[in-house]
Amino acid sequence: MRIYCSRGVVPIYARRVKWIVLSLLLQFLLLFILETAVLNQKTGRVTLSKHSESGGLAKNTSIAVPESDGEVSFSFKGSYFAYIKDGALHIKGLDGKSKGTLSDSQGGRISFFRWFPDRNMVIYSSERSLKGNPSIQVSTFDVDAGVERSYPPMEGISRGTSVADIRLSVLTRMAYVRLKSPGMVHRVYRYNIVDELEYVADLAPRVPMEPLNLRDGLVCQLPGELAVIAPGEKKRVIACEGKDIVLLGVDSEDRIYLGELDKGKVLFVERISSWDKGSGERERYELPKAADVENIGVTREGGIWLFDPDSGSFSCLNEKREYKIKGEPIQAADTFLVYKHRGMLTVEFFTGDAGKGPWPEAL
Repeated sequence: MRIYCSRGVVPIYARRVKWIVLSLLLQFLLLFILETAVLNQKTGRVTLSKHSESGGLAKNTSIAVPESDGEVSFSFKGSYFAYIKDGALHIKGLDGKSKGTLSDSQGGRISFFRWFPDRNMVIYSSERSLKGNPSIQVSTFDVDAGVERSYPPMEGISRGTSVADIRLSVLTRMAYVRLKSPGMVHRVYRYNIVDELEYVADLAPRVPMEPLNLRDGLVCQLPGELAVIAPGEKKRVIACEGKDIVLLGVDSEDRIYLGELDKGKVLFVERISSWDKGSGERERYELPKAADVENIGVTREGGIWLFDPDSGSFSCLNEKREYKIKGEPIQAADTFLVYKHRGMLTVEFFTGDAGKGPWPEAL
């Protein structure tokens, strides 16, 4: 029986359809008003995103330079900063509020730390002397989760041994710890994925080292050659064609960056991709003028930053971006710059589509 077609039902159904259509029109009108009157006001605060399409700086935050025993370092997106004071590691947000103060539970002194390259986590070392036996404890702290974790201690070391560097591989999660002892070469160890400590290599004090990210290995600049060293594997030598070079960095895609030197200054930066296949694919970037090695940096995403102390400018060679700063450069990353001026640290963030990013929104 087709009741919906009966004469008594059709008018009632038509009225219901009319009210449904009217209700939908009212909802559409309300959404239109919200979008034009309310959301447009909110997007007015994002005018910096439009400005940043040409590579502009989004905002800046200034904090007083804290009293510390060394440098201040910022996390991978600039959300937090950390420093060592009186043997303890202090971590704070950009609002100045403490996110944790780390100290050694057995009376040791924290002497080194480094932020993870892809998360708000620090890895740090503390030097201990229990019953006259020196040891080094390496630990991590996840700032967002508030979780601390320790590796097995490094024992049986000589007196005066300390951590010269800790490097982390993003994908493999290997931690390379470089130890220095008075009058001796530096010795490099690696914590593998099951936290076992393995010997990697002995390096001269001034030899740069950078970990690979997509595979296990450590890139080292050895006398007369550039090599990739991995435990249990044969050393792989990367051709440098007899040039006087310096290792500048390794990015997240395992591309290696070299500086070509002339009289101790860098004239060109060379990026080597697919270095494990023959001589690899090479790109060269010419510097506007010769630069000191310490004024060149490579970011995780492959940005090549150059600081010109004469003009006070930061420029990204391979992304054609340039920014002016006032003061001393502290840190350059893919998403922000940090510089010090008159007792203040200024953090300036990028937004928009300029460069390779990822560019964060305002925190």
